[in-house]
Amino acid sequence: MAFAFTLVMESSSIFLSGGRLFSCLRQDWVFGLLSFMFRIVYHAFLLWKLIEIPTPRVVMWPPVADVWVLHVNWLWGWVEGMRRKMRRSKEGGGAELASPYGQVDGK
Repeated sequence: MAFAFTLVMESSSIFLSGGRLFSCLRQDWVFGLLSFMFRIVYHAFLLWKLIEIPTPRVVMWPPVADVWVLHVNWLWGWVEGMRRKMRRSKEGGGAELASPYGQVDGK
């Protein structure tokens, strides 16, 4: 059941992996928007619902909160990568691939 609720969070990965395999399919802003909508906002909503359960059989909110913090960290890394990419393109430097995990091209 939990798999069905959280599968939608992987929708942003389709754009990330598709762009990684075929550079013409790269959609950084779509990836960022979907990551924010599903991995941050939707995940926070699910976390809130888990915390609201009056007497859960198993307390699940601490690991779910940890994963949410991990998603926030990844999205922050993506934002920083996009800021670097935009700054370099304004300076006339070569555009690099932005990734939620930092620089991809090794520069």
